[in-house]
Amino acid sequence: MNTTKQQVWEQCDVNRQEFLDFLRELICVSAQGESDIQNIVSEKLQSIGLEVDNIDYLPQKLSVRQEFADPSTVDSEEHTSVVGKLSGNSVNRSLMLFAQGDTMPVDGGIGWERKPFEPVIEDGRLYGWCVSDDLVGVASMIYAVKSILDVGVKPKGDVIVASTPSKHRARGIIAVLEKGYETDAVVYVHPAETGVGLQEIKQATAGLLSFRVTVPGRLPDTGEPGHTTFHHKAIDPLEKAVIVIQALHSLNASRGENVRHTLYEDAIGRSTNLHIAHIRCGEEKVLNRVSPECVLAGSVTLIPGEDLSDVQQQIAEVVHSASNTDPWLKENPPILDWLVGTHGAEVSMEHPLYQTTKTNISYNNSKPKQSAKKVIPSKKCLKGRSCCIYLSADIYCDKNC
Repeated sequence: MNTTKQQVWEQCDVNRQEFLDFLRELICVSAQGESDIQNIVSEKLQSIGLEVDNIDYLPQKLSVRQEFADPSTVDSEEHTSVVGKLSGNSVNRSLMLFAQGDTMPVDGGIGWERKPFEPVIEDGRLYGWCVSDDLVGVASMIYAVKSILDVGVKPKGDVIVASTPSKHRARGIIAVLEKGYETDAVVYVHPAETGVGLQEIKQATAGLLSFRVTVPGRLPDTGEPGHTTFHHKAIDPLEKAVIVIQALHSLNASRGENVRHTLYEDAIGRSTNLHIAHIRCGEEKVLNRVSPECVLAGSVTLIPGEDLSDVQQQIAEVVHSASNTDPWLKENPPILDWLVGTHGAEVSMEHPLYQTTKTNISYNNSKPKQSAKKVIPSKKCLKGRSCCIYLSADIYCDKNC
């Protein structure tokens, strides 16, 4: 390892307590909401010498590519993405680090062992609200850059640090891109859902398509408030929904056999799944009436390279074919709505960005540490974007990244 890189790692250790204090501060202020988090992030980025740009935006006004979302599923509130820029020579390669600078409401906290907004360290773990989703990512990328600057190193190309709201499809990273911030490589700084935390790189993501099917029924021709006696004169939408569900289950089985991706199969044993997550039909407190409709909703995963429109067509054709097997559904076809759609993506493990990140994480986790954890190499397909990977440790940016 060269002397400069060694100095950076040593400075990360020097800044450890300051980093933890800042992370605790983020957890505490998250009780007041996202704007307070972003204000502190903006102040911190300014204090370490970065050019700061606070981007106010409405998620529904942003344009998206290779994905879609029903407007009802997109946050309608105004948000702010905070960008810090460390300018280098524009002819050299540039890097963007981004993480989620937002929070979630606390649902009462009844029975919790710890108070959500009073961070505490126990047995080497920091407990606090949204610490892993994703306040630790925000703090890590800021202090990674700070450690580099503290030892007098300046990356040759531009480095962008962005704290971007993400929950409820807040689309903060899109606001940053639309403002014109573009780099040669992007790293999403977020702990792994596998429980390994910031010790794992994830270089691929599954796409996701969520949908809703509304199956119509027909009430019995009676003025009576109760329908049980007249059920034989009704068209029960729940019975018709079963036809659609069975057809979707068959599609799931077919996709499981025919849609293959080695990375997924090595990691979890299967490349794609389709499942029904929600069914609504009638009211639990009114059990003597036929429902006019039955609504079912679910999602299907897409492997990297699979096209959204192709999967939409598969589902549409299956629902249509199932409806044609039933006289009522043939005349009264179900309504199919698309709720959310995103493509899958992956970055080759041979890519220089992946290899550079892997090398530095491997070194960082090989150093003796208190309460050290075993490093588990990952090939699991979770989150990420094209030309983007999760970061799982402190960043060192040199000419190879």
